Amino acid sequence: YGLRGGNYAGTGNAGIDYETYLREYLEKVHTKFLSYDYYCVEKADTGSVNYPDYFKNLEIVRRLAKEYKMPFWAFALAGGQHEETAFETKPVFPNESELLWNVNICLAYGAKSIQYFCFIQPQQFTLTPNGGRDFTRNSMIGAMGNLNQWYFYAQKANKQIQAIDHILMNSENLGIIRGGEDAEGCINGDIVLTNFRELQSVQGNHYIIGCFDYYGGTALYIVNNSVTEKENIVLNFSDKYGYDIYQRAQKFSVAGNSVDLMLEAGEGVLVTLRY
Repeated sequence: YGLRGGNYAGTGNAGIDYETYLREYLEKVHTKFLSYDYYCVEKADTGSVNYPDYFKNLEIVRRLAKEYKMPFWAFALAGGQHEETAFETKPVFPNESELLWNVNICLAYGAKSIQYFCFIQPQQFTLTPNGGRDFTRNSMIGAMGNLNQWYFYAQKANKQIQAIDHILMNSENLGIIRGGEDAEGCINGDIVLTNFRELQSVQGNHYIIGCFDYYGGTALYIVNNSVTEKENIVLNFSDKYGYDIYQRAQKFSVAGNSVDLMLEAGEGVLVTLRY
């Protein structure tokens, strides 16, 4: 059920656009879920995140999954250089903040499952010149059974997911609020909201906020859209409310007209309103 993004799929399917391809697939296969497979993070320290095709295709998957009443899953990239030919490893790997960003953006868009490519390294992804092998260039677990850096990055992401999955699994994504030149240049169309229910405005330089209905109440998944810098994000509400905040797998509660958050690069935080 894995469907690659439009700039992959379109070229191999009679040149049709990704949405047409995806809709035809859903009409013919009648799958129970969608598994979205698109790798936009290729190397560490890329600076500002600016991936128009990634967001465009993610929005299509989100929208059609809602239309066909099924959940969508999404892949995050664990490692790099997934090639089946022998070559010298280059120091271009997704770092911790980039993997967290990848996971958290998918959660903000309403993904119900996160997958990692790869979990166990295939032997063909280890080849180096002169018959050598590199068991550290990709995958959470190397082909020799070694734990690579992405294992620990994913472990950190999964702890946050474990703390919030009871909310996000029972929530419906209703749109995205975005701020900053990068997000505004990548995310457009009907998915974009300027405010959401009690949330009146947002202060910050780089953010993407998933807006959810949670059993009739409001839930917000806030993501720092920078993969290199911390971000102070302030949520301003229409009145005084109580808020449950889930950050780094910990829950705490505050009250007032606003919520002031400090997010690490690529980090995501869930805020739910208490009525």
